[in-house]
Amino acid sequence: MPVVLSGGTGDRLWPLSGEEVAKPFLRLGSSHRTMFQDAVVRVQDTELFSSPLVVGHCDQKNLIEENLQEVRVGLSMILLEPEGRNTAAPVTIAALWAQARGMDYILVMPSDTMVGDEAVFRDDAASALRVCQDTQEIVYFGIPPERPHTGYGYISCDGPANENGGRRVQVFHEKPNEDEAGDLIAAGALWNSGMFMIPVRGYLEDLQGIDPALLHLAERALQGGHEEGRFCSLSLEPYQEFADIAFDKAYCEKTSKGRVLAARFGWQDLGSWDSVYDNAPKDDAGNVLSGPVCTHKTSGCLVRSDRALVATVGVEDLIVVAVKDAILVVRKDQAQEVKALVEKLKAEGYLKGDEAEIFDRIAE
Repeated sequence: MPVVLSGGTGDRLWPLSGEEVAKPFLRLGSSHRTMFQDAVVRVQDTELFSSPLVVGHCDQKNLIEENLQEVRVGLSMILLEPEGRNTAAPVTIAALWAQARGMDYILVMPSDTMVGDEAVFRDDAASALRVCQDTQEIVYFGIPPERPHTGYGYISCDGPANENGGRRVQVFHEKPNEDEAGDLIAAGALWNSGMFMIPVRGYLEDLQGIDPALLHLAERALQGGHEEGRFCSLSLEPYQEFADIAFDKAYCEKTSKGRVLAARFGWQDLGSWDSVYDNAPKDDAGNVLSGPVCTHKTSGCLVRSDRALVATVGVEDLIVVAVKDAILVVRKDQAQEVKALVEKLKAEGYLKGDEAEIFDRIAE
C-alpha cells in the first residue's frame, strides 16, 4: 500500500511555499499538476498498488480535497495530523493503520519530489517489494548521484547486492559539505530519496525495542482519531507529546536492519529554488522565466512573479521570486540558505500575520 506524505512547509521555496501553502501543493513540474497530484497519480497501477493512504496536516484538508478532486484518483483514507511533527510520527501511524487492515508492506513516499520515468518507477517499486519480502527489512530507494550535492542526505552501502538488487545499509550521512559529498560519491554512496518500502510487522516489532514511546503515542493517536467520510482526524493529545523528529533519526539510524536499492527511475527533489531552476526548461540565455517578467542582458537566472512586473538588467545566476507581499533575491549558489533566511524572518517578526502587519513591522 502506498503512503503519500503531504506535509512540509518547504522553507527553501519561500516566498512561494510557506505555512499556508505547503510545498507539495505547488505546481513546479512539467505536468501542470501539483507535486502532490503527481504522487497520488503515480501509484494508481492496481496490479502493483492498493489504494494509497494520504497523511497530511489538518490545515491542508481543503487543499488535499481540491487536489484529489482535480485528478479523480482512488484512495483508502486521508489521515489528518493536528500538528506537524516531522516524519517519524506519520510513518508509524501509517504502519499501524495498514497492520489493522491486514496489509503487510507499505511504500512511503514524500509528495515533493519528481520522478522521471513512471514505468521504471513501477519496476523499481516491484523490485523493492521483492527485496522487502525476501529480507523482511526496510528497503530504501537510493539515487545514483549526479554530482556532489550538499542539500541531500547520503546512504553508504556494504557488500554485494542480492538477486533483486538490494544491498545492506552501512551508514546514513546527513547533508555533508561539498568535499565530504565528493568522498561519499567516490566510495559508492547513494542519495537518500526519502522513499522506502516497509515490512509492517517487522518494522513495528523492531520499533518496540528501539523507541517504544513513539510506538505507544502512535497507537493512541490512531485509536483516538475521529473518522468522517474518507478523512480521519488523529488525536491531538498524543501529538503534543510526540518528539519533532524525522523517521531517519528516530528509526533508520538506530536499526541494524535495512537494505538499499539503487533506483533507476530518475529523481529530483524540488526542495529549493536552485533545484527548480535545474529541472525547468530554459530560454537561449539559460533563464527560467514565469509571469510578468522582462529581462535584458540577463543570463542563468530564475525570475518568477505572480503579480507585479519584474524587470532585470545586467545580472546573472540569480533567483528572483515575487509574490503578493514578498520578494526574494538570492544567488543561485546560495539557494540552500533561504531556509536560514526564513528562520531569521520569523524571529524578527516579518512572517507573522497578514500583509498589513508586515508593512507595519517594516515601518517601525
